[in-house]
Amino acid sequence: MGKLIMVRHGESEGNRERRFTTTPDAPLTDLGREQAAQAARHIARMFHPRIVITSPYARARETGEIIAAAMRLPVEVEPGIYERHFGYLRGQPYDAVRDDPTFETEKTWLWRPEGGESYEAVSYEGYGSGGAALIVEGLTDNRNRTAADVRFLFGKYGGSLGAPGSVAWMFERKGLITVPSEGVDLDELTLVAADGGAEDVRDNGDGGYEVISDPADLAGLRAALEEAGIAFSSADLTMEAQTTIDVDVDQARSLLRLVEALEEHDDVQDVYFNFDIPDAVLADA
Repeated sequence: MGKLIMVRHGESEGNRERRFTTTPDAPLTDLGREQAAQAARHIARMFHPRIVITSPYARARETGEIIAAAMRLPVEVEPGIYERHFGYLRGQPYDAVRDDPTFETEKTWLWRPEGGESYEAVSYEGYGSGGAALIVEGLTDNRNRTAADVRFLFGKYGGSLGAPGSVAWMFERKGLITVPSEGVDLDELTLVAADGGAEDVRDNGDGGYEVISDPADLAGLRAALEEAGIAFSSADLTMEAQTTIDVDVDQARSLLRLVEALEEHDDVQDVYFNFDIPDAVLADA
């Protein structure tokens, strides 16, 4: 028997202020759509689902459709599934928790059915050698453990973990689709991508092209490329440094060791940084 992966919908227009709402037609916000795309990325790296089943609520349905599109899975809307039902799986009726005056509305509600596991997305920011900025994103079932491990790795390789927001302002969330160059006409790719909402098409220096978009346009851009018959190897969200800094050879080697150590951690999904790697270091790679 396979696993049931329960995913909370992203931020919607109906729950910016309240954690719970029974409004059935509240759509996701742009942030909620980005959260759904992030959930798809995390799920794809940890599990191999066969189908996405969603409730008929607009925010849940849209979340399911984004996940299904990103993972190329079929999606079914099940009229009998509602968010309030998940509370019973945890032994706490929806209405009782919603109406409890002691309930902390800002606290994330982690659904953990008996015998199951609950994962949450985490993000850390810090500095490495030479003042380089790094963002670490992950998925964990133990936030305290992961934070301690990430802090240790930063310190081990000459860096320091920063406070939330300390380096995030140096990066911008973007949609990224990687297209192999073989058999692809660049002019056609550029035209199709532009019509699909792309902001830029560029050579990635590794035998392919990168198509960049706003996160909200990623699903539509992907659909446009598929409709045009343009094959791509990946479609995901990324964090792009708005500017990059130069570091010397020793600093670059220390930074790359830090990045490698972080990427090898089981809870880490992605590591983003804003430093340029010197040619001398690239030559040694």
